[in-house]
Amino acid sequence: MRIKLEAGRVRSYILILPVLVLISGCQATPETEVVVEPQVVVEPPADPNGCFEYLSKNINPTTFDTLAAVLSKLPSKKDEFESTADFEKRLNKAKSKIPDKFIIPIPINSSFIEYDADKRILGVSSLAIKIVGANYDGVFGFGTDYYEKIKYWRFQNIDAVVATNSTNVGEYIGQNAFGTSTRVSRVDGLTKVVFERSGERYEGLFFNLRPQSSMIIEFTEVPPDIAKKFKFSVKTSLVIAPKQPFHVKGTGPSDAPTIQSPVDRRETLEVIVADIQCVLFADESGEVYGVVQTR
Repeated sequence: MRIKLEAGRVRSYILILPVLVLISGCQATPETEVVVEPQVVVEPPADPNGCFEYLSKNINPTTFDTLAAVLSKLPSKKDEFESTADFEKRLNKAKSKIPDKFIIPIPINSSFIEYDADKRILGVSSLAIKIVGANYDGVFGFGTDYYEKIKYWRFQNIDAVVATNSTNVGEYIGQNAFGTSTRVSRVDGLTKVVFERSGERYEGLFFNLRPQSSMIIEFTEVPPDIAKKFKFSVKTSLVIAPKQPFHVKGTGPSDAPTIQSPVDRRETLEVIVADIQCVLFADESGEVYGVVQTR
């Protein structure tokens, strides 16, 4: 998708198609030719989720933690002594008290925002939004409530990592089978992620959108000063629609320390389960000037 970017705003544009029209019943001569230039407005792509309605509007995203706190209060599974009908009634009542969609901020890697000063085109690669996924063994794997109920792959999922944090919690002396000792650091990691579903072969959050390019959006006619400001100040958000089980948290398998890498890392994964509908690009004030659909 290409749109014009001007001073941090989306500028609508019109495609002019010169058309030669012949007057009916007349012989085609230079005297009877009439050249008109009808204005053909470029229609936006299909938008079943209403993503383009955010263009030129100001948004106020909800933080991941705030939304997680809201979703954690929703009923995620049926009680043993509760009928399915009663559970559905309880669930629908709880869902009616919150919006169907939320906007949450996500980080963007400016290293994957590229500017061509000669063509004045500014592009955002899919890698700017997502480089790696998460390991869901601790929340959906064997021994969890959702084992074989929620399908996932080790690497290929429709998801987006929102934040990753690490905290050093101590150290100890470790020894391998050959008697070599070393000081091992204990680290607690926390990854926050939005998970939609497992991906199909070669499928990802953006992989099927533009098979000939890694750019998920391009802005045209961008002056260098505006491109520079965009690259280092753009605010990025996801539009998501939460779904069952809404919010899940668990601890996955630890990374075993080695002599070469003496780190004993325990990873906690906090997941918001939701359909990821689109990505919004906004300026510092929150005004949206770019939209990318994920479907």
